Amino acid sequence: MSDLLSPDYAPSGTEASLARPTVPFPADDSGFVVVDKPLGLTSQQVVSRLRRIFGLKKIGHTGTLDPAASGILVCALGRATRLISVVQGAPKSYRGRVVFGVTTSTEDAQGEVTSSMGASLDDVRDRLGEALEQWRGEVDQRPSSVSAIKVQGRRAYARVRAGEDVTLPPRRITISALDVVDGPWPSRRDGVDVVECDIAVTCSAGTYIRALARDLGDEIGCGAHLSALRRTTAACFDIGDAMTIDAIAADVSRHGVTEAPCVRATGQVLAGLVPSVRISEEQRDAVALGRALTIDPGDIDRPAGAADGAEIALIDRDDRVAALARCAEDGSGMQLKPHVVLATARKR
Repeated sequence: MSDLLSPDYAPSGTEASLARPTVPFPADDSGFVVVDKPLGLTSQQVVSRLRRIFGLKKIGHTGTLDPAASGILVCALGRATRLISVVQGAPKSYRGRVVFGVTTSTEDAQGEVTSSMGASLDDVRDRLGEALEQWRGEVDQRPSSVSAIKVQGRRAYARVRAGEDVTLPPRRITISALDVVDGPWPSRRDGVDVVECDIAVTCSAGTYIRALARDLGDEIGCGAHLSALRRTTAACFDIGDAMTIDAIAADVSRHGVTEAPCVRATGQVLAGLVPSVRISEEQRDAVALGRALTIDPGDIDRPAGAADGAEIALIDRDDRVAALARCAEDGSGMQLKPHVVLATARKR
């Protein structure tokens, strides 16, 4: 069994030093912080701790991780919160532990047991490969009923807690990689013979790993739930890039909020996700005023996997995103029209 997903696994440093900085992070500046979220904290609690560490209210995360999950949580600082939708939409990877033979009300280990039919190792071994194949590629997935998806203005999980029966419609997702990385092996849980295995998943935004565990159990015919989850990649980061909350606090205390190495430049992050163009100071000033730029299409840097027609990040010489722009052809080249502007005009 992988230590990464053992029940007592948690990154060190869950008790962060929350001393406020002498000089807070400038509200008109921007950056990203890559947190290794520990077990037991909500994503919003992580954001609250970062707000205190950086002395900044304007901080947001780019994709919820449940309290029972750990791993990468990319958080945006200051004006970078305007880029959250770009980072949030990038593929993610996970390691998860699936328990076959027991289902729960929440499709993970936090819910009440709803069935305990058990599972045999031979049956799971015989059918697991085919079940995995059914969920690779573009598929329609029914999200977990206890997800944060809104139903008529209210979160699905809140409706379930209030006693409502919630069934969400399927959504189109892409699972580009789905493999068993450990197991399966026999086990016992609450007196029931079950089978467990660890899976690795790379998927599009909006994929629910607990729902995937549920669906694998349905394919095999014994039911299943997710007992542990760790996000291992998000956007252009992997787990080795993430820092504990304590480490981030120490970094800020040592270097200051604007010089701390834990703060990633917005240009560094978006250049790995969407097409980008490097711009001069004069072009940055024009963009700050909302003016369009005309460039040579050959100046656009396209990262692997970036879709044609995607919005373009305009990155200044300080490696900051000055704006997101939409492109349109004109007679003299390609015109880039800013529609999300982060840069501010320089005082002269």
